[in-house]
Amino acid sequence: MYGADMGELHVDLYANGTWVNDIIPAISGDQGNQWLQANTNLTAYVGGKVNIRFRGETGPNFTSDIAIDDINVYETSAPPVVNFNINNQSSCVGGIIQLTDLSNNNPTSWNWVFTPNTVTFVNGTSASSQNPQVQLNNGGSYDITLTATNGFGSNSLTQNAIVTATNATLPPVSEDFQVGFPPVGWSIVSSVGSPNWNPSVSITGSAGTPTIAAYFDNFNYNNPGSMDYLKTMELDLTNALSAINTFDVAYARYSAAFSDTLIVAVSTDCGNTFTNAYVKGGVALATVADQTAIWQPASATEWRNDTVDLNAYLGQKIIVAFINLGYFGNSMYLDNINIDVTTSINSLSLASQLKVTPNPSTGLFKLDLSSVADKVEYNVTDISGRTVLSKR
Repeated sequence: MYGADMGELHVDLYANGTWVNDIIPAISGDQGNQWLQANTNLTAYVGGKVNIRFRGETGPNFTSDIAIDDINVYETSAPPVVNFNINNQSSCVGGIIQLTDLSNNNPTSWNWVFTPNTVTFVNGTSASSQNPQVQLNNGGSYDITLTATNGFGSNSLTQNAIVTATNATLPPVSEDFQVGFPPVGWSIVSSVGSPNWNPSVSITGSAGTPTIAAYFDNFNYNNPGSMDYLKTMELDLTNALSAINTFDVAYARYSAAFSDTLIVAVSTDCGNTFTNAYVKGGVALATVADQTAIWQPASATEWRNDTVDLNAYLGQKIIVAFINLGYFGNSMYLDNINIDVTTSINSLSLASQLKVTPNPSTGLFKLDLSSVADKVEYNVTDISGRTVLSKR
């Protein structure tokens, strides 16, 4: 069961001509953003027939969603029927995943096994916890096996390659959405079942030529207050001296009453939490006048290039999320997302004769060899050691 924000969930039972309300305590208020599990003992009704009713009461505003899933009625005199899920099948190296036991028949003990076993159980949990939290210490795919036991026996379930941990990527990162969506290493987290960040049809891009962009259709998406994430892979800023994110955006409001917001947020804990680095909505975000029909950019002038300073995150590993905060407005387009870093330019040999200005550089610098008497060969490399220029 999952109570996303404000509201109440009641579970009632009908037996022998009578409704019994709240056979489990009513769940009310903010329950966080993870699935919860609850159960109740129906032994008193064995031999009879019952109906079960789920009764949802919404709160006073739009933040009152309730969802239920995996409803089971099972006997308690058999070994467990093992099942489990995880909150995230793609993680960073060092990221933490949440495992949730969904086994039937009331198991009383659990044993979790990872292959390979390069994991650490964290936050007070262990391999014998019902719902442990696990840090993935190496890159690659992991198999997970759960063995659940009760007084009538044990059973196991293995899910192969169920989670993958990926090492951080060294910037620069440049994404124009021309090949595959989401791009390799990127991910989408949607507030509803199906992704709402999608590739656009061919449109006129910021260069005035046909292109494909990341697209969110707020015009037909009537889910006010929802937040839908388009996330980069984890990025390594460990050795960067400065970092910047630039991107092209095109957006139209529907009206002053119906408009949307773009948030660019940054996570330093593998996507568990995010901090806003950029928030624009309404007329501040819009690149054209209000449009009361579904809209798409038709010229280069209907785009704007925006910048997000990432210097607060130097020395860390980050994920950047582009978040659509929807209020039934109109179309939002993103393109040409670039995350660039600056590193110092090393001039170790010929230090007294070689002049590099400015240093550090934002990517454009002047190399002055006029004082060097001999012929020289020089190589310019980026932060990952790749040669970007070599001359003699």
